[in-house]
Amino acid sequence: MKPGTKIKKGKILFEKIEAKAVKPILVPTELDISAFHMRVGKVLEVQDFKEAEKPLYKLKVDFGYQGIKWTAAGLKNQIKKQSLKGKKIIGLLNLVPKSIAGFKSEFLTLAGVDDKGHIEVLTAEKSKPGAMVYIEGETPKPVKHVTIADFLKLGLKPSKEGYILHYKKPLRTDKEKIKLAVIRHGIIR
Repeated sequence: MKPGTKIKKGKILFEKIEAKAVKPILVPTELDISAFHMRVGKVLEVQDFKEAEKPLYKLKVDFGYQGIKWTAAGLKNQIKKQSLKGKKIIGLLNLVPKSIAGFKSEFLTLAGVDDKGHIEVLTAEKSKPGAMVYIEGETPKPVKHVTIADFLKLGLKPSKEGYILHYKKPLRTDKEKIKLAVIRHGIIR
């Protein structure tokens, strides 16, 4: 361009974006308890999982209107098959599905584990299969998928009486508070 050349006003190609018009995108760093989809399920079948490297059972569980789902559960060393069949257990249904030795594990069986490694499955015998499990006073808002690491960050623990607590609020169904029969110290996984 030569000195003295007149410049004509051109067309506006892009609208100016004012800083106040931009909304920040919030990305949650941790999930709260309402994000976890927990339900009561009745154990229909318990099978030895012979193909697995670790001692596991395959559990077939009826979650009512949520359907029948299968899981691999690391309970074999401490809990007998016959004591699981017919139990109403608590399952974490929005866990990312996992393939173990060609078997699709669709949910996590929740259990209490003490500092000596003893395991006790969470049960809700007064509740129907499919009943929602939640923290008292919280509205469940499950997300599509969670991980075991996400769940462990919740820090669910049994009280001295055995009730499962999240910041002093009990885990429950519409019929009962969830309680361990034996374990009083440890974590829920």
